[in-house]
Amino acid sequence: MMMERLAIILIVFTGLFLAQRSLAWLLRRRQDSLAQADPLPWLQSIGFDGRATVLYFWGENCHTCHTRQQPALESLGQSLGSAAQIVPVDAYEAPEAASAFQVMTLPTTVVLNDRGQVAAINHGFANAERLLQQLQAAGVAIPV
Repeated sequence: MMMERLAIILIVFTGLFLAQRSLAWLLRRRQDSLAQADPLPWLQSIGFDGRATVLYFWGENCHTCHTRQQPALESLGQSLGSAAQIVPVDAYEAPEAASAFQVMTLPTTVVLNDRGQVAAINHGFANAERLLQQLQAAGVAIPV
């Protein structure tokens, strides 16, 4: 009886481990494919000017967008000065952009390097510190 329980627990944990590793691999693969893509034509129309950019996908009915993500982005903007830009994108008004960046939840932030290539994607809330680290990893020199 005890051995059967241990076997079941081992099988469950192995299954969970394999599912987590598969999901991590799929997310990495998707982000890598987005990073290899050429800048999307609509980037120019939303004001992409060759600086690193944080695309902030939000929605009117997204509580977290308004209460957590927006304040975090305002704090980030103060830290960045003109080193990078933050561009809000209403996911419902720009579904082609949300689809292109595979937005699955709101808020979603997408960090683009100065060539418009994806450097990081955050599904759900991302604090200012995390976004700042991702921008630095994308090559942005943060003013002191």
